[in-house]
Amino acid sequence: MQIKKTINEKTYVYDEKFFSGKKSLTINGKQLQLVGKKNFVDSETGEEYSVSGSFIKGITLNTKSEEIVLVKNKWYEWIVIILPIISIGVGLFCGAIGCMLSVLFSLLCAAINATICRSEKIRSAIVKVIIGIVTSAISTSAWFGIYWLIVQAILK
Repeated sequence: MQIKKTINEKTYVYDEKFFSGKKSLTINGKQLQLVGKKNFVDSETGEEYSVSGSFIKGITLNTKSEEIVLVKNKWYEWIVIILPIISIGVGLFCGAIGCMLSVLFSLLCAAINATICRSEKIRSAIVKVIIGIVTSAISTSAWFGIYWLIVQAILK
């Protein structure tokens, strides 16, 4: 997942790999050196950047002199991101298998919805909300369908 934002003629690109967790930060095309878990240093100027937040919560870069907000969730983005998490409640009543499947599919869907919300290609908030609702419905249907097949196989 990559977040790109231009502020005051500086282009910030923060990249965090989903599976490996590898992080990188570039400013105006210049790669900064990773120091620590979420801290970066500009080797030329010595300026330190600290990353706070996450892809789902929003990302902010902090320096000694300023705070640079790369991503801040809007109200509808919170709804779209949290919507698939609701199906975990249903999974709690489906035993260990249903709960595991609901958590797996719901978190995957929340990450997909966050990616959709961050997408530059889709500008309309209404379209993002509709896509979020559809992906949540597909995710819930998928885990429940798999759960149902497993239960039917066990009962036979």
